[in-house]
Amino acid sequence: MEIRENRLDQAFRDTSEVANLILENFQICISRDSKTAFLEGIKVIYELVCENRPVPLPSLIFDFFQLLQNNDSQAFLSKRGQPQPSARIRIYEDRIIGKFLMDPLLERASEAIFGQPEDKIPAAAAFLLHRIQERLNLPAVNISAGIIRGLLDQYEVALPEIGEPEQLPGEPSDVSKLLFDKTLEIFRSCDSFLNSADLQALEQKTALMPLAKYLAHRQIVENSLFFQQMEIKSPPLATRTRRVSSNIRNEDQYPIGGYSSISNKGTFESLLHSQLAYMSPDRSEKPDTFDLKFLREELFYYSRDENIFLRQRRKFIFVFAEDLKNARLKDDGAPVQRLILALALVDAILQKLTERLAQDALHFHLLFLRSEEPLELQPERELLQILQRDGIQRGAVQLEEVAPNLLNEKILNLRKEINCDILLLSYRVELANNELIDENLTLGTPRPILSHSELEPVEDYLENWSNTYQFLMSKWLAQ
Repeated sequence: MEIRENRLDQAFRDTSEVANLILENFQICISRDSKTAFLEGIKVIYELVCENRPVPLPSLIFDFFQLLQNNDSQAFLSKRGQPQPSARIRIYEDRIIGKFLMDPLLERASEAIFGQPEDKIPAAAAFLLHRIQERLNLPAVNISAGIIRGLLDQYEVALPEIGEPEQLPGEPSDVSKLLFDKTLEIFRSCDSFLNSADLQALEQKTALMPLAKYLAHRQIVENSLFFQQMEIKSPPLATRTRRVSSNIRNEDQYPIGGYSSISNKGTFESLLHSQLAYMSPDRSEKPDTFDLKFLREELFYYSRDENIFLRQRRKFIFVFAEDLKNARLKDDGAPVQRLILALALVDAILQKLTERLAQDALHFHLLFLRSEEPLELQPERELLQILQRDGIQRGAVQLEEVAPNLLNEKILNLRKEINCDILLLSYRVELANNELIDENLTLGTPRPILSHSELEPVEDYLENWSNTYQFLMSKWLAQ
C-alpha cells in the first residue's frame, strides 16, 4: 500500500478497519487516557467526512482538539497518559505536537473555535484541521461517512475498552505507519501551521457558511491584505484649517470628569503618585520598573475635564451602482472576479484610512443603489457587513440602501458635514455623469478606470488594481 499525492490509494469502507485505525492512533495521543477526548475526536472526524474531506493522522485530530480546548500547553501536557518507552510515542510528542505548542496563533485559534455555538464547535475544529491539511498537504485517508456515523452512535452508548499501549502489537499497521511517517516528514520542515485568514473566517462566523459565500469572503480578505501591505507614500498632511469642535460625551472614547478619570497618557505633573513606587531606591539598578513602564506607556496619569475637542471630521462615501452585478466575472489571468477585487479594494481603503487617520473623526457610508426589490447586490452587501462588523458596532461605518432618484438628495444631506469624499463604483462610465461625485471607478473593462486620474495601463493585471488603490489612498491622505 502506498500514498499517492498524499492520499491513500483506496478508501476505507470496512467498519473494523476504520475502528482499528482510530483506536490504534488514539493510543499514541497525549490525551490517550481520556475517554471524553476520544469521543470528542470522533465527532471532529465525523464533521470532516460529512463534508467529503479526507482524514489526516487521527492522533493529530484527537490532540489538536484537546490542545485548543485547554488553551494552555501546561494543562494540556498534564493530561499526558502514563509514560511509555515507545520511541514512536516520544517522536510524536516531540516533533508533531511540540510544533503545534509553539505556534503563536494557538491561543487565538482556541478562542475562535470555542467562541462558536456549542453545537458548531466540532465543525469549526474540522474546518481548521482541513485548512491545515490542505495548506501543508498532509497525508490523509478517505473514509465513508456512514462508517463514522455508525461508530459514533456505538461509542455514544458505550465507549470501547481502550487498552494500554504496551498491550498493542509492537509494529503499527501499514496505513498508520504511512500516515505517521509522511506527516512527520512534513512537520520537520514547517514552522507554523495556523493561518490568520482561517482564524478570521472563524471569528467572523463565515467559515461554516455555504461554500460559495465562504470562498467569496476569503478571497476578499486575502486581496484586501494584499492591498494593505503596499507601501503608500505619505504625503505632507494638509494644514488643519477645517477643524470643528466635537462635544464628547462618551467616556470610553475620551476621559471626562476632571481628575476622576485616569489615562495612560499625560504629563509628569499629572502622574499618579502611586506610580513612583515602581522606582528602585538603588539608583544603580537601571533601568528599573518605572523606566520600563514609562517606555511602554503603561504609567497612569490623571486626566483633566476636557469635554470639547477639536478634531477634523471627515466622511467617505462609497456608492455601489446596481449594474455592478455585471462585474461578477473573472478575466483571463485574474485571480478572482472583478467585483471581488473591487470589494477588497474598498475594505482595504477603510482599514487603512482608519489606521492612518486615527487622529480624525472618521465616518464611512456605504450606499447601495436599489431601484426595486430585491437588492441586486445583496450578497455583496452581506459580505461587507461581515467585514465591517467592528466599524458598524462603533458607529463609524453605515450601510444603507438608496433609491437612484434620491441619491443626490442623500449626498447633499451628508455633504452638510465638511470634508466629504465620494467614490462611485459602477460598471458603465455613463453613471459617472453626476457633479456631486468626486471619483468614479468603472469596472466595465479588465482594467479598472478612475474618472479623475491619468494612470497608465500596465500589462500586469493586479498592478492596475494596485495603482488604483495607491492613487486613492495618496489623494485622500493628502487632504
